[in-house]
Amino acid sequence: MKTPFTLLKRFTLSASVVFALTACESGTEISTDNENESNSNNNEEEIVSSATTGIALPTEISAIPVQKNNLSVSKASLSGRLVALSNSTSELSQDSDYHTTATRKYIEERALEQFDIIEQLLKAIGQTHYADASVINQGPYTAIITWEDEQDGRDVKTLQPWIVDSKMIIENDVEVNRVQAWIEEPDHDNPSQTRLLKAEFKVYSAATVAEDGTYTDYGNWELNVSFDEEASSFFVLTAESDNGVSTIKMNESMTFDDFSHHVKGILSRSAETGYGKVAYPDWHSCDTHPCQPETATTAYAYNSDYLAVQSAGDLEPTYKDRNPDNAIELTHRYGVFFAESDSDAGIAAGDSLEKHKAFGFPIQFQNEHNLEQHAYYGAWQGRHEIWGGHDLEPGDTVTRNDHHNDSEEAASFIVSQKFNGTLTKRTLTAGSLSDIAGIAVETWINKHYELRWDAAANNNVGAWQYCDGWIDWSQSPAVCHDFESNEPVNLTEMTDFSILNVGEEDRKFVHISGWDPSLNNGNGGPVEYVYLGSTHENVNWSGAGFYPAEHSEHGRLTPMLNAARYAPEDGATLWINIDGSLYIAYTGTEWVQKQLESFDEETWTPTFNDSADTTFTLEIGREYYINHQGANYIVRRIDDTGSDSDDYQVMTELQTAANPKNITSILPLGTHYLAAPWQPEVKFTLGQNPEDSSTFMKLTYVNDDPNTPDEDETGTRVENGQWGLQAYDSSDMPLDANGSTVSVDGYGLPVGDATPVQFNWEYSEEGWGTQQFLCSPDCSAVDNYLILSDPVRFQPFAATNHGDAEKTLSLAFDGWMHGLPDLYFELHKNDFVMSSEIADKVINLSAGTELVDASDNTIRYYLKPLDVSIFLNVVTQPADGLSFPDITLSESADLTTVPDYTDTGMGDKPTDTEIRFSEGIAVQ
Repeated sequence: MKTPFTLLKRFTLSASVVFALTACESGTEISTDNENESNSNNNEEEIVSSATTGIALPTEISAIPVQKNNLSVSKASLSGRLVALSNSTSELSQDSDYHTTATRKYIEERALEQFDIIEQLLKAIGQTHYADASVINQGPYTAIITWEDEQDGRDVKTLQPWIVDSKMIIENDVEVNRVQAWIEEPDHDNPSQTRLLKAEFKVYSAATVAEDGTYTDYGNWELNVSFDEEASSFFVLTAESDNGVSTIKMNESMTFDDFSHHVKGILSRSAETGYGKVAYPDWHSCDTHPCQPETATTAYAYNSDYLAVQSAGDLEPTYKDRNPDNAIELTHRYGVFFAESDSDAGIAAGDSLEKHKAFGFPIQFQNEHNLEQHAYYGAWQGRHEIWGGHDLEPGDTVTRNDHHNDSEEAASFIVSQKFNGTLTKRTLTAGSLSDIAGIAVETWINKHYELRWDAAANNNVGAWQYCDGWIDWSQSPAVCHDFESNEPVNLTEMTDFSILNVGEEDRKFVHISGWDPSLNNGNGGPVEYVYLGSTHENVNWSGAGFYPAEHSEHGRLTPMLNAARYAPEDGATLWINIDGSLYIAYTGTEWVQKQLESFDEETWTPTFNDSADTTFTLEIGREYYINHQGANYIVRRIDDTGSDSDDYQVMTELQTAANPKNITSILPLGTHYLAAPWQPEVKFTLGQNPEDSSTFMKLTYVNDDPNTPDEDETGTRVENGQWGLQAYDSSDMPLDANGSTVSVDGYGLPVGDATPVQFNWEYSEEGWGTQQFLCSPDCSAVDNYLILSDPVRFQPFAATNHGDAEKTLSLAFDGWMHGLPDLYFELHKNDFVMSSEIADKVINLSAGTELVDASDNTIRYYLKPLDVSIFLNVVTQPADGLSFPDITLSESADLTTVPDYTDTGMGDKPTDTEIRFSEGIAVQ
């Protein structure tokens, strides 16, 4: 769940975007003519300049500047530690996308993220191209602005039309670039109405840019935004620069029915020194919603060597080392560029891959109130979705809203039905246990034991035993058989009782029951137990074992007061059911089960008691699936001992999602049905007929599931997730990706080099696993579906992480790079402090790293980091000859001096404007 502040940033400032500003500084003469007045929204007293270009705003503003020597490769970042592949980008044109696409680096300081909105807003205005000669003094026009926001762990793109009027005017004998924007958006309190935001920029002087591309100052400008006619909610931003020192002041005030939201900030900075302060809502102070949050205040100061940060209530500042050699870089986003030209395909060397692939595009439509809405048709790892189109229904018409010529009609599409389930094909390559060392993963468990007490076992000490195979109940007494040979075998002694331990915060459930013949006047009755591996305050402790239990107020079994350990008689039976989930991790030498201390339902983040790890034994043949945000792993134990890494098979996985066009080819030739190798009696089929909407793109049961005797599933949809499905031919043999049969052992594991192709069925009513497409002219045939480009996959290659461990990477790109460790959740758990354990897992790929297309080894690409955050190292003492910054400098950042809103006098929204730019690109 998002905090109100995060939501507020989304629907008010609407500005987290990716395109850089393309504007140049004005250098033309002043004129008092009003020759362009007829094309604009001038008032009678306004003096229009004859300047033909505007004044550039900066595209990057951060509270703490990156040290200049960090703009190149640093020793501490992996990009400086990688052995560069044999390649050269020097032959690429300096005008190529590769060279003109900038790398953004910034200091990661979560306490100061309130200032991030400044840069987001500047990038949004940059997409309007307000300073281009084609729009200066030419009257209002429309620019479609895009921003990205995180939803459910993914970056979701949303679009919004801005009507912009950019002029060069004269104020007090000075040229000023005045930019006005009218932004109409739905009124969330009144869905049938809209509200109009009015924003005015006045740019007095441009930012100063050094030869290395960094800003020596931010120029002089001001911004006023009103969110309603009364300006009861507003955003004000000013910048003043003098002698290389820039001071930016921010004042945001939002008023709602149930609470108000205020942010005030001042930052003063130069290249080497600076300070600032920000006051903002502390949403962690709210236990319920709505509430009026408390105000948190954070001050900071820096010099050329160190950063000091201190929040209200902190006794001392926290100091961090600004030396880039001691910092850790973390790349969040990469660009991929063609290394060679292909004239037949219209590709120039250095072109961005995204220029030639259809990974997604903006759309527009009218909702039920006839209000224009904007959304985005995109795909994430091949899964198609309409982001932001909450008002759309199947059969609605949408229009493509990018790069269309006004003389041509924009392409229109029909919205398909929602497909509540996605079949994904799993492409596996060899991996290593070292790839997942230290990663705690939640895995689901469903185990059943029938334990019998053999008093004569272990020289009459006794032992609990169970059947490690299958039981033939047709014989009396029942006989245990080996899974592989089917031969009768003896019962196996139960030795791993740790799996029966349940912590208070565990997401695992263990139910243990037995029968006490002495209960109910000798008629007998059930008894419930818990297994205790260590002493408990309720019981008369006499060692590890089973103790009588009762249900607590939370529904969990807890030991009865003064309970004594169960002393079974020979032949006594206990029935044990284990389900739910648990966390396991590979330490580098063994598998352990993690003990949960707490679990955050909002962020789905567990916290563990690392001192309470217990040994965990992986079952032979079972597939343990780890999805670590883009880097997927499958682990199977393949040896009886399980004592070292050679006893496990580890695979890395990339996925191909089924869609209407590949629905007939995603399964190997000769597929008769799908099934899990551990449950071959339950068979499934994939609907491939688009005329049958009840089964198309859906997984259905071929036969009844014998494990559910009360219902017949034959022909019905599968409404739960299925993992590790294999394709089988009519002879019940598993198939590889090419349709050839694969020999397997009794556990379903391949006995040779060939492996069966595997599939997952991701089911959801609305969330993950749901797909929706666009069609033209309708969705009656598979060829009518508009399928976006598949992710581009690259040949595996070796790279070294920050811990100097070599890793084999198998990457895929669909606008985002998949296959690299995503450390966001680990950082979140650690309050965004870059620990050495997290840092050792970081993999940064340097600019110019060569990638080879996995499907065509004649196609090469160059990779370039686009978005890089820098984590500074916490220190307690300055190095010899150096000193910490004086945090008291921030006291001069007087938040009472931030500017209030100034009425802009903007009139009604202009009408009948032409779309000139979409997502920062000129409309042809």
